Amino acid sequence: MLKKKIIINFDSENMLIAENDVIVKFIPSAVIRKKSETPIPTAYGDEALKKRYSLSDNEVYCTPFSNGKIIDIIGAKALFKAIFRDLYGSNHFISIFVIINGNLTDNDKNIIERVFISLGYNKIFLIPRYKLLSKLLEYNSLPIAVYCDADITELVINKFPIEYFTIDVSKSALAENLRSKFLADNKIKLSIETSLFLAKEYCSLFPSDLTKVIADGKDTITAQKKSVYLNAKDLYPLVSSVYSKITDLIAAVIMDSDATFASNIVELGVLFLGSGIRIEGFEEFIYDKLHLKSIIDTDDTLLITLALHLLSENYDICE
Repeated sequence: MLKKKIIINFDSENMLIAENDVIVKFIPSAVIRKKSETPIPTAYGDEALKKRYSLSDNEVYCTPFSNGKIIDIIGAKALFKAIFRDLYGSNHFISIFVIINGNLTDNDKNIIERVFISLGYNKIFLIPRYKLLSKLLEYNSLPIAVYCDADITELVINKFPIEYFTIDVSKSALAENLRSKFLADNKIKLSIETSLFLAKEYCSLFPSDLTKVIADGKDTITAQKKSVYLNAKDLYPLVSSVYSKITDLIAAVIMDSDATFASNIVELGVLFLGSGIRIEGFEEFIYDKLHLKSIIDTDDTLLITLALHLLSENYDICE
């Protein structure tokens, strides 16, 4: 059997898998498995999303990842088992490279490795995302990159040595703040899925956005269904407070940099990547707060394609 190089990039929303030079899977990070300690999957990806409201008594739906970590080991095993079974059958002659956040602890990394080892794959390598972002900056002669996925935001500064930061700016963080707001202001309890839907579909960084928003949840007193009607602009202060963490960090980097590097940032702009930047008004918000040029790339395959190229060129990008 031929040896294969598999690269995986996952967050709580999506998983991207590439093999050698080809993107082979881009699916939701969702799985339906049997309620047992043995990871027996019954559906995953889009099929799991469609079936999540019609589970049998012996099934459970989960998204096994959060903040770049595996938070449900059995669910993660079930998801990877289903994907790799469909793609490679019983072929374990493969090397698996996993792109990871810079904020993971040694225990978090060990869990990722152990999940794959438990499924029979022994060649597991971890690639810190900041190394890929740094190389991307080097190739494009840019000073700063910001990667914002569904869970967390990473900022990389193209200096030597490389500087990088992680902050809790994401659609997930926004969703949690939305739940708290509606609970405090409207005495309504939103489900996690509802709050995520609001964050993705209705929130924007336009302060005067008049898009109609309907939030459905449960009254905290009567436990009956309750709906709240408002405009997207009513949520703007909350959205702005979350995304301002990005602009505040960039502003701090500029203030702490020497004059030459600071002028490079102003002249060349900041590179933004990841699903978290797909929010209405993002580019305008960055310019309004910082008066900087935004270079926005929404290609989800960019980093994983870069990783494939660097591995083929024998660059040292693994831990």
